[in-house]
Amino acid sequence: MAATLLGQVLAYALHTQRLLRCSAPCSGPARRWFCQEPGPPSAPKPPARAFIRFYVDQAVTVKKQNPGIRVSEMAKKVAHTWRSLPVSEKQAYKAAEEMDMQVYKEQLALYKAQLTPSQKAALMEERIKKKASRELKRKKKELAMFGKPKKPYNSFNFFMAERFQEAKGISAPAKIKWLGDEWQNLSSSEKQNYVQLAEDDKIRYANEMKLWKEQMIEAGREDLLSSEKRFRMLRNKGTKPVKVSEVKTVMISKTAKASSSPEVLAKVVKTKKSEE
Repeated sequence: MAATLLGQVLAYALHTQRLLRCSAPCSGPARRWFCQEPGPPSAPKPPARAFIRFYVDQAVTVKKQNPGIRVSEMAKKVAHTWRSLPVSEKQAYKAAEEMDMQVYKEQLALYKAQLTPSQKAALMEERIKKKASRELKRKKKELAMFGKPKKPYNSFNFFMAERFQEAKGISAPAKIKWLGDEWQNLSSSEKQNYVQLAEDDKIRYANEMKLWKEQMIEAGREDLLSSEKRFRMLRNKGTKPVKVSEVKTVMISKTAKASSSPEVLAKVVKTKKSEE
């Protein structure tokens, strides 16, 4: 119950933040980051739930009583108050929700009636993509929870981890660019140590994956073994067909980006050197 109420509050906060972010006129670079390109008209927003209305009423008071309180903690406090609220007092908030819900349904019917076939198709495609994205995130989270081994690092990842602190540049992208240029200038013999680290990591990954697959079969979770195929289907759902080779390239690049932070890789390099 508390988790559900907290989820409502966080969703409300994020929605409000998006509205504020896109309320200003867009031009230049800001348009690309903060505003959507012209498309189907915006659908009417569902009315706030009864608890959210109560939360908004209570938020100012709770903030005054608890300066610096986090949103999650404030939501817990308000949720506790809401649960102990008499039914008669809750009814006022629920009645307001029901009244606004009726107006929302009427607005939604008018909205759907004015959509062109192409706009309906665009909205359907957007819903499919969002659903696929949620499923992909859920599956990745599940794989992480079940301890799926990390993908192996490549030779440049190891080089970058070792040299990142001394790299020239203020920002991380600038440092990575500098390291990329340095990597290109290395001879084959100078790269050999990093190539060997990458080969060792491939072996590590293969061994860990073999053990992980055996554990998943024993646990009755064979469905997780076909996760890569599921990812390909989810990524391509609602889009034009993509070659398998192209999908693998995208998956590898995104995995490398997510798992090859300099700090993480530096630990890997340090561990491997200590083992030697």
